[in-house]
Amino acid sequence: MNKQLAVSCHDISDGGLFVTLSEMVLDSSFGAEISLSTLENLFAPQKSSFVLEVPLKHKARFEKLLGIPRPLSLRAKQSNLIKDSLIHHMFLGKVTARRKFEVKLRNKLVATWSSDELAKAFRGL
Repeated sequence: MNKQLAVSCHDISDGGLFVTLSEMVLDSSFGAEISLSTLENLFAPQKSSFVLEVPLKHKARFEKLLGIPRPLSLRAKQSNLIKDSLIHHMFLGKVTARRKFEVKLRNKLVATWSSDELAKAFRGL
């Protein structure tokens, strides 16, 4: 954060990644589109974990700070790098202009919520 590469940061606690990203959408005028290989840990709390929003133009500099060699072209290489890195990390998706939270599983859209739907769910309506 001190290199001003990240736009926002949010801890992953109760409700896991789903609640974290939902809160990030609710606290902004943007949306999120994520793509996962499994939904296994979407709702699980993660100790000492957080989501960083890094603009695409800073992605290479950010990866360099994490010690990720360039180029990252294949997912197989990416998963090996995650195992070998001191910091467990992964690319989740992107910020969108649509105020929606969209979840893709293996690049197929499986769920979408508007910011209004998320707000109602958080208020318990």
